[in-house]
Amino acid sequence: MRTLRGMGLIFIVGAALLTGAAQPANLQADSRLDQKLTLREAGTPLNRLFQQIETQTGVALRADKELAPRRAILYAPERSLREVMTHLATAFGAEWQADESRPPRYTLRPLPLQRPTNQRAQNLRERLRSLYQPDDLALPDEIDEAERVRFLTIESQRRAPLRFLERLTETELNALRAGKTLEFSSRADPRFDPQWLTQWKPRLEDEIGYLAEVLSTPKGDMELSEYYGSVLGEAFDASDEIRLRLSFDPATDTLECALGLFYNGALVYGQTYTPDGHEPIPEGYEDEDGNARVPPKHPWAQVVFPDDLQESVDEAGNPIRRPLRAGESLARPPDAPPLDGDWFSTGALWILQAAEAAGKPFAAEFYWRPDFILSSYLASSCVPLRSRATSGSRRTNG
Repeated sequence: MRTLRGMGLIFIVGAALLTGAAQPANLQADSRLDQKLTLREAGTPLNRLFQQIETQTGVALRADKELAPRRAILYAPERSLREVMTHLATAFGAEWQADESRPPRYTLRPLPLQRPTNQRAQNLRERLRSLYQPDDLALPDEIDEAERVRFLTIESQRRAPLRFLERLTETELNALRAGKTLEFSSRADPRFDPQWLTQWKPRLEDEIGYLAEVLSTPKGDMELSEYYGSVLGEAFDASDEIRLRLSFDPATDTLECALGLFYNGALVYGQTYTPDGHEPIPEGYEDEDGNARVPPKHPWAQVVFPDDLQESVDEAGNPIRRPLRAGESLARPPDAPPLDGDWFSTGALWILQAAEAAGKPFAAEFYWRPDFILSSYLASSCVPLRSRATSGSRRTNG
């Protein structure tokens, strides 16, 4: 496998209600969707994207209030509107519904949650283990051993208090399975290691400070930036208690772990972890916190960026690059903006240009993730556009 570099960026917006009863859309029955169009969108909100499509085609598309602000990367050269609609739905974990008007108007709505299985409730210990074991994280194949050790050390420190989870008793896990919320404090529970606080706070301070700076950029969130900035102060420095809260909803299979830093009984800063909050990753993608790992037969496998071609530098420090190999295509990355520039759009352009270089249509969700520093998009939401014959598949190979 090879890794597309440059996509992990500093990081981490309603629609009119349709009249009539909404029904699952039969896209094959609407000849208007045969229209072909070319779309090249980098981080465009769905509501704005659908307005553009309606202007071009005359087909009324809407996104419900949950999906409307979410942003899409879309590369579709001369593809039918039907195909674009189908695979946008796949990328966003949603489905199209049609109203009763003629011709129909379409609304994109999230798919209903699936009922959990008893087996997943029994696997709580394994699901919790994924939160505190950085060894389970996927790393690029080409990373050297020194980098690997350094990364895992840092990640272990970031997750240090979560190691409490491996000390839960079976009685506590059974109570959790029954829907009881469990709360623990480092002041009262001797299973907390005092070193966890010592390891966690410096990493947490770095992360909060970094987010405060990044979110102050024009495409960031000043209110959120000010919040992060306000966290770091005397209370943070003096904080001396960890509290951990676990909850499990048997009806939805939702498992959450809240971790809080406290001072004098008051919350200073908290984080919530979900061990499996994302959908299963489609074949051909692996979530690497901002990088898409591409298997050999994937359409992007032969896409390279200029940095991938660099072999050395000359005496003046200029890069010496090898020529393109047979089958490779070059994607030219956008110029990096200043720190206070539009990093969001730059990240979306990286991905869009990779798709263009590969020459294959592509649809993905792109969004800020303020809960993790280096991430550009959720790999499980990246779905290459496919032919009509496989348009219903949620798991697709490139």
